Amino acid sequence: MRAASHFPEPHPPGQLYPAIGAGGRLPRRILMVRILAALGMAVLLIAVKPFISPTESWANSLSALPGGREMAPGLYVGGTVTDYDLQGLATHFEVDGEVDLGVPSIAEQVTASSLKLAYLYLPETPTAPLAWQQVSVLAEFMRSQVKKSSAVYIHDDIGGGRAVAAADMLLLVRGEPWNAVLNGMTPAQRHSLSAAQLAAIRQLAAALNAHDQPLPGNPYAAAKFVKW
Repeated sequence: MRAASHFPEPHPPGQLYPAIGAGGRLPRRILMVRILAALGMAVLLIAVKPFISPTESWANSLSALPGGREMAPGLYVGGTVTDYDLQGLATHFEVDGEVDLGVPSIAEQVTASSLKLAYLYLPETPTAPLAWQQVSVLAEFMRSQVKKSSAVYIHDDIGGGRAVAAADMLLLVRGEPWNAVLNGMTPAQRHSLSAAQLAAIRQLAAALNAHDQPLPGNPYAAAKFVKW
C-alpha cells in the first residue's frame, strides 16, 4: 500500500473550480460593488469621449470615409461621418464647414457645433440634382461661412452622386471650366451620378457661359458666378 500523502492532489489542467462557496456564486454585496464599478467606468468613458484625440481613433485619411476624396483644394466629399470623423477632418484637413445632403442628424449637428464648424443642411433625394436656389445657398455658405484658409466637407450617406454633383456645381459656380470639372472626377464618381444629376451639371455649365443669351427650358438660366 502507498503511504498516505499529506499534500492535496493537483486539479486536472483546464478544469475550472468555483472560487467561493458552493456553486461558485459571489455574495450579493460583492456583485453589487462590481456592477456599480462597471457602471462608473461606462459613465467615465462617455464623459471623456469628446476629449479623446482623433488620431487615436481615426485613420488620418479621406480613404477612411465612404467615397472620401478631395475634389479641389479645400473641397472634400464623402459619406456619413461619426463624431471622431469630424474631429479628424477638422484636425488633419482644416475642415471648417460641413454640408449635409443626407438624412439630418441631431448628434452630427451637435458635434459640428462643439467643434465650431459651420453647418448647412440641404435635403436632397439620392438621384435628384440640386436646384439653382439650393446651389446659390451652397455657394453663399462657402463664401460667407467657411474661412478662406479652411476647407468644407460635403457628404451624403455614401459619398455618391449627391455629394459629387454638389461639389461639381460649386466648382462651376466659382468659374472652373466644364472640361476641368468633368476630368476631375474619378470613373467611380462619374458612375455614381444619376442621369438627372449629370444633365443638371451640364445645364448649369451652359447657363453660366450663356453670356446673357436666352436659354429656354434650362432650369439654371438665372445662374451666376459666385467667388468663394
